[in-house]
Amino acid sequence: MGLLHAHICIFMHPGCKIHNPQDVDKFIYAEIPNKDSDPDLYKLVSDHMIHGPCGDANPKCTCMVNKKCSKSFLKMFNDETAVDSQGFPVYKRRDNGQYVVKSDIMMDNRTIVPYNKTLLKQFQAHINVEWCNQDGSIKYLFIYINKGPDRATISLVQNISSDNPDPNLDEIKAFYDCRYVSAYEATWRIFLFDVHYRIPSVMRLSFHLPGEQQVIYGANEDIEDILNKTTNASSMLPVDLSVIRTMALQKLSHTQSFQQKRFNELTYFQDRALLAPLNEVVQEINEPECEDVSEDFDPQLYSPDLLNGLKMSGMPNHRLVLKVGVPIMLLRNINHKKGLCNGTLLQVISLGRRVIEDKVISGTNIGYRTLISRVSLTPTDKKLPFRLKRRQFPISVCFSMTINKSQGQSLSRVGLYLKDPVFSHGQLYVALSRVNSRDGIKLVIFDKESKLTNKTTNVVYNEIFGNVE
Repeated sequence: MGLLHAHICIFMHPGCKIHNPQDVDKFIYAEIPNKDSDPDLYKLVSDHMIHGPCGDANPKCTCMVNKKCSKSFLKMFNDETAVDSQGFPVYKRRDNGQYVVKSDIMMDNRTIVPYNKTLLKQFQAHINVEWCNQDGSIKYLFIYINKGPDRATISLVQNISSDNPDPNLDEIKAFYDCRYVSAYEATWRIFLFDVHYRIPSVMRLSFHLPGEQQVIYGANEDIEDILNKTTNASSMLPVDLSVIRTMALQKLSHTQSFQQKRFNELTYFQDRALLAPLNEVVQEINEPECEDVSEDFDPQLYSPDLLNGLKMSGMPNHRLVLKVGVPIMLLRNINHKKGLCNGTLLQVISLGRRVIEDKVISGTNIGYRTLISRVSLTPTDKKLPFRLKRRQFPISVCFSMTINKSQGQSLSRVGLYLKDPVFSHGQLYVALSRVNSRDGIKLVIFDKESKLTNKTTNVVYNEIFGNVE
């Protein structure tokens, strides 16, 4: 067990490290100092830094194992510090005639334990200082640093057996008597200093990154049953089920195939539009092109037919008819930084019961994928005799759009559907000017009897012709 002691490994700053054997001699010594020039150091080395005597001079020394010194003393004389073939330092131990008499035996430099002059004079105790220049030395020291305190309990009693244990044995007192905490360790723990640290401070947990939690399900399982499974039983962190829910919907929805080949083309809807003057006409065009994924509406005060039938500008309809691949338009600002603003065109990639995955097909973030969920919307129309709140996806199908919505867009192909003539000044001009060539425009015009014609009424304020001669 040995006397109370400590093993300390000091990691030097890169600018202060010892890089060669010549620098070792400035800090570590393994020789007996001159008694005349430094008598105090001579006495300290003589009292604290002499190993032995051992070997043939003292075969019963505690360091002797199989008639050899376990600490490899006596050392060899060396004129200068060097590094041996195994990478260990061999300190300077000159045969200069210096010696110390201990137990009537002359002890020369071969018996000196390496020391530092400053530390020895400061603490006046046995302080062995070594140069740790390889992993093996550090590993050896860490074995002692981390092994924990040595403990032993010895009790000498008479007439004791396993049937009659000592009734006066105090196990708690015995534990404290053999448990020793040195002053430096006690101070370190009192001030709650770090016992150890790790760079980088990373610990592997049985948990996936956000959006990468594994969800295992059968091909015919219902999505609700899948999402209601217990997914955090073996995790070291609480699982965000909303993330799992969203990603599960994405994985399931990706299995849906496009029903029409043109929907696979990202650029198909970027430069095409079908325009109409009125929202009612736009909805007539959009709805037959899709399949229904609507949800039931729970009426509270007014009849379902009344509430569900309300169609207002800037509000999504209660009944949304969508399918994979259709173009849609945002009706609300969702994320300005990512270009998800009112009027942004997107294309549906997959449909879920609570989210819609789509990609941007207009603006500066073309190709960016996002998820859209339902939000609660309230119309700004104050003419309603009640306050309406509709929870729906903030989108509308955009196979066709009103002429006013198309302002500011430059398209290569435009279809103008005039079931009724335009109703405001300049509206026809706006529709016709969306394309940059005559070949890019196609018109379908109906007269008052709902028959195809090649004429339509253009609304122009008479005032602009007031000064025309």
